[in-house]
Amino acid sequence: MAGRPTSTRRERGSLSTEDILDAAFAVAGTTGVDGMSVPEVAKHMGVGVTSIYWHFRKKDDLVRSMSDRAVRTVVAALPVPTTGQDVREFLENYFRQLRDVHRRNDVLTDLTWTRIRSYSLDSTHVLYHHIEVILEFMIGAGFVPLTAWNSFSTGYTFTRGVVVGERIQHLNHSPILRDTVSKLLDHDTMPILSELLSNDGIMLAMVSDTEFDHGLRLILDGIVASGDARLRSGRG
Repeated sequence: MAGRPTSTRRERGSLSTEDILDAAFAVAGTTGVDGMSVPEVAKHMGVGVTSIYWHFRKKDDLVRSMSDRAVRTVVAALPVPTTGQDVREFLENYFRQLRDVHRRNDVLTDLTWTRIRSYSLDSTHVLYHHIEVILEFMIGAGFVPLTAWNSFSTGYTFTRGVVVGERIQHLNHSPILRDTVSKLLDHDTMPILSELLSNDGIMLAMVSDTEFDHGLRLILDGIVASGDARLRSGRG
């Protein structure tokens, strides 16, 4: 007599929270966080939906845990300052890496920047302790606390805006080809924009590497030139 076929489903007790989060991130990478569903996560794992609900009572609980992991993932991927390091050099590297981390994983952006904040108080503390370390470094380099905060928050907000703008463009399937974008302009009444688009290859969405590099350079120049900043590099 032929033996009974072996089931590919996992036993409930073999399923861990981390396994579920891994699967949820994988599914969200395809569907987006809003499009992700618990049944899809269960299907991805080859388990029944009730196995997921044993760990997370509803999707919001799962997303909250995903957000907690996302915060920690982003923070762990970012540089921390070292004693005596040039402030401008550190901040430029920091904001470039911040952008790169999010561009490599849209799910991180969706969980931490484009959705209403859903992560826990513990993860909030992780994020702001990370910022506290950077402010302490800047103050040690000659910034007064408020100038340190304003300088860092300006660079952070600018970087976030560029990343989220690019993410929204992808979500909306916005046109990126120059000929297609050109049709958005009235060339008779918008000659400057038309010339910039055709001759200089600008992006009307304002999220290209060129716009980011130029904006970041202006911000860093302003930080260094701040009257309250006496940087060890002697640039202030």
